[in-house]
Amino acid sequence: MIQVENEYGSYPINDKNYTIWLKNIMEKHVGNDAVLFTTDGFTTDLLTRGTIPGVFATVDFGPSDEPIEEKFDALLAIQPNGPLVNSELYTGWISYWGRPRAETETQALVNTIVAFLQNNVSFSMYMFHGGTNFGFTAGSGSEETYLADITSYDYDAPVSEAGDLTPKYIAIRDAIMKSLNKSSDLTIPIAKKKGDYGEVKLHPVCSCFSCPIALSFCL
Repeated sequence: MIQVENEYGSYPINDKNYTIWLKNIMEKHVGNDAVLFTTDGFTTDLLTRGTIPGVFATVDFGPSDEPIEEKFDALLAIQPNGPLVNSELYTGWISYWGRPRAETETQALVNTIVAFLQNNVSFSMYMFHGGTNFGFTAGSGSEETYLADITSYDYDAPVSEAGDLTPKYIAIRDAIMKSLNKSSDLTIPIAKKKGDYGEVKLHPVCSCFSCPIALSFCL
């Protein structure tokens, strides 16, 4: 599968010429050797703006107490034959500077995964393995103001930024195995040893506004 666009329905400018142009480029290179798809939020407005004729549509959302069927109503209205796919099932969320670490309740995520399995919904977990955005690649979000992402992209994922399996991973694994009526004798890897570096004193060097290029190069 090759993704043509990601959440274009959330973009303020809706240019169908652009999305069809992207589709044509990808079809030229891959032909029938891959399935082209898009990802958008699950509402009618977002799907109407983000989907592309002839391209398989998927949705994204995180754990929810709402009936799973309701999350796919809008998708089924424009793509009635399925299959149903959540291509970004959020396992956690982004953490921002100056705010508490973002976390997603494990049982809520497990309940959603079980509901997917019971309703023949395909899904991809985002993120399954946490990571790191180095230097000035972390990006930002916005609500009423600018929100800088921290460099850690641990995301409260099932596999942590350090590569360790978390209780969330174990809960997801157990739920999937139970749903499939399977068992596993695989040994869980031991978490990596962590260092304690104590307190680190920081000293001013320059402002981020006066030397961002130099800082980025060094990192």
